[in-house]
Amino acid sequence: MKILLADSNPASIQALLTARRHIVKSADAVMPVLALWMREPFDALAVNMQDREIAGFKLIAAVRKKETETGKHIRVIALCRDPNERARCLETGADAVVSCPVQETELAQAVENPGVSGKTDASKADEPLKPPINKAAALGLVDGDEELFLEVARMLCVDARKYRELLQTALNAGNA
Repeated sequence: MKILLADSNPASIQALLTARRHIVKSADAVMPVLALWMREPFDALAVNMQDREIAGFKLIAAVRKKETETGKHIRVIALCRDPNERARCLETGADAVVSCPVQETELAQAVENPGVSGKTDASKADEPLKPPINKAAALGLVDGDEELFLEVARMLCVDARKYRELLQTALNAGNA
């Protein structure tokens, strides 16, 4: 797989990924990461969330915004030292969160086996994103209350990611 690594000190993560025969390119700030992503196809983006130069939350939000403009999708893996930030990473748009210090098996799982969310297929990377729901119909279910609709949608997204991770963990352990 071809991985874009957003980290101002990428040596250790890059070594773990290249040892597993992945192609890794790195950039050390938001704009270079976005420029690389727009120029070249990548299977995943790994973001060091604690790197001040990277500004991980802003980067993920920028990537997700750019996806809606271009239709180009990438799997985002947040590398996060603070366990309390895990939910925030997922809410911001990360597909997976790997705890720091990074363990090879956890990183490999996040990169190589995305589970329920599906692996980013290079042949589908340039297809436009399709809206997952009919917003007008969904608003009708909450009597047109857009604020309530957005609150419920956010809750569902966070819960879905949490349960997807739990299911993937159970599948990997042979408990599902």
